[in-house]
Amino acid sequence: MRLVILDADPSSRMALADVLSCDGDVSVLGAVAEPAALVPYLADTEAVAIVADLTTEDLTPVIGWLRDEAPDVAVVVLNPDTEEERDEVPSGAHACLLLAATPRQIVAAVRGAIREANDGPSTGPLIQQTPHAAELTPKEREVMRLVERGATNQQIADQLYLSVSAVKSHLSHVFGRLGVGSRDGAVAEARRQGVL
Repeated sequence: MRLVILDADPSSRMALADVLSCDGDVSVLGAVAEPAALVPYLADTEAVAIVADLTTEDLTPVIGWLRDEAPDVAVVVLNPDTEEERDEVPSGAHACLLLAATPRQIVAAVRGAIREANDGPSTGPLIQQTPHAAELTPKEREVMRLVERGATNQQIADQLYLSVSAVKSHLSHVFGRLGVGSRDGAVAEARRQGVL
């Protein structure tokens, strides 16, 4: 799956690109701040545009422009977690999730958006109504800080006075809470969600 990300916030944009790049099926073609910067990527009709963190007023013209410029490109919207903005899918989008969606939820939405863009709607656009926010325990945060610094399981165990199996258990819980499958993915997602 080839993705291009539109998000005005540079740190959010790069964190989202990093975490999605950790999925083996995903290739992030680009991450841009302005709709016009999407143009070079829109020639790839198999690309999926991820539009993140825009207000409702900004979202409608951007999606309309995308539909005009590249009608075959699937569009996935990541909305802020506010009540008024998560009750409906913006017109022209194939899926709409909360900004705090896990990488697995985003990738699943992308797959659904590709199917819908290629085959037409089956059950209608995906709307994620339930917010997800990772809640790591203090010990899991300590483990993740050391993972972020590149420590091995043995080094983490030595520094935190844990067994290696306890470290693996903490990491397994972290992966589940963050919706990732690797250490790199966990670090990228923890940064994106602000838990590191």
